[in-house]
Amino acid sequence: YLELIKTKLPQTLKILSIFEDHLQNYRLYFQDHGWDAEPEVAAALADRSQGLGELYVSYWVDASHWLQSIQPQWEWKKLRFLTLTSRL
Repeated sequence: YLELIKTKLPQTLKILSIFEDHLQNYRLYFQDHGWDAEPEVAAALADRSQGLGELYVSYWVDASHWLQSIQPQWEWKKLRFLTLTSRL
């Protein structure tokens, strides 16, 4: 997914919505099997999202990884809506 995020998304993209479907009883599933969200993917998505107006990501990256990857020089001047999921 790293290459997709870093090089394949058009620069003109304004809205990105990603939903990874899991079992309906996802809380039970996560308790038993864990969640394989990769911090590197979250960091790449956080970086790439700087030009977006809306970002919605469910069960694909963990919000804590996204937030921890933020660099001081990054700015989200256009971002109006942000939705992320996290394993709490």
